[in-house]
Amino acid sequence: MTAAPLRILVISNLYPPHHIGGYEIRCHEVVEGLKSRGHKLRVLTSTFGVTSKNSDGEVFRWLRHDFSEGSAHHSSWVRAAFIIRNELQNQRCLGRVLREFRPDVVFLWNPKHISMSLIPVTRAAGVPICFSIDDDWLARFKPDKDPWFRLCIRHGRNWPVRMVKRLLRWSFTRVGLQSEYGPEDYHHALFVSHYMKNAALRAGRPVSDAEIIHGAVDTSAFRHRPRPGPPAPPRRLLYVGRLVYEKGVHDAIEALHVLRNIYGYRAISLSIVGSGDPAYDAQLQDLTRARSLETAVRFLGSVARERMPVVYQEHHILLFPSLCPEGLPRAMLEAMSAGLAVVGTATGGGGEVLQHDTNSLIFPPGDALACASQVRRLLESPSLFEMIRIHARRTVEERFGMEVMLNHTEEALMCVAREDPVTGVRATDRT
Repeated sequence: MTAAPLRILVISNLYPPHHIGGYEIRCHEVVEGLKSRGHKLRVLTSTFGVTSKNSDGEVFRWLRHDFSEGSAHHSSWVRAAFIIRNELQNQRCLGRVLREFRPDVVFLWNPKHISMSLIPVTRAAGVPICFSIDDDWLARFKPDKDPWFRLCIRHGRNWPVRMVKRLLRWSFTRVGLQSEYGPEDYHHALFVSHYMKNAALRAGRPVSDAEIIHGAVDTSAFRHRPRPGPPAPPRRLLYVGRLVYEKGVHDAIEALHVLRNIYGYRAISLSIVGSGDPAYDAQLQDLTRARSLETAVRFLGSVARERMPVVYQEHHILLFPSLCPEGLPRAMLEAMSAGLAVVGTATGGGGEVLQHDTNSLIFPPGDALACASQVRRLLESPSLFEMIRIHARRTVEERFGMEVMLNHTEEALMCVAREDPVTGVRATDRT
């Protein structure tokens, strides 16, 4: 890096070690990667996973989060008070960090479940903002549907409501709260996949000029390390991800049932790594018992990140049975880098990675029999299994390496930091 180091404030609703999915892990990797290049970073995130506000000097777990979607608040007045309390804390916390850290750029990852108002607060402070969009929060967001902005919206059903809202807006202004979203400007948006960008475009978001910076994998950590002796038959299957219905884990169990009890591969097994919806977890346990697979299925729960390379090394085939479109599945890339053959659905951004009969085998979402049939091909053809593994690793090395992703991200942030947040003119272009 030849340019002066940047001061970068990262905002994310979740941040490791307290996280749920893959985007938060990628956020952490980007933060650490940019720090290793000499940039100064601070992270502002929620108190998710901790009992109270805390900070280690670099990560500020100060923001209130709300995953309830209002279901826990029976009274509209109680709900309104809850929203206002969150906004008071979150907007003020952001203002404090902006004043004390004085960032060159704010790098916003996901404001969902904290405060969408952090976007106009940042703009009002005159700090350039860059968006990293790894899921569908932007495609789904509408200012008039957001709890905070809806509370402040100018129109009402009748004059008493309009008067109350006018009084609320006046009160919010008096205490320094940002109550209007302003024009939608996502000029500096970095999407993790073409699929996510297209989803935002279909939703009417102005992101036609946005960049695509695919997610990445540390290929030195996730790599195939052959064991001594002849290669073992590929009979250990693996699922990695959240345990929620849309991930299709039940189809992985049904596919195992077909392989063992219909095709006769009695030695094959399945390990399930992850946690999520307790009710769905219970359904998976019930399905395992109903299919008499208790000895063939292992529920490993959540596994520490540092142990995941070992987990991959202990398996041969990753099942990726997702029913829903995803941004860019992290487990898929890690498994490919670690030398596993992937049998999966090509939903969402996964379709930008998987190539059938080249670096993976693909089956239609929700079709457990087709999944089992593709796994069977690998079991019956060692040469196909080896070819898939080799091309999968090569795909990650050539297109999804960590250094490539960090180079593009660093360049994008430098471009944003050089622009005037109001005029959009680069500092080097001003006369």
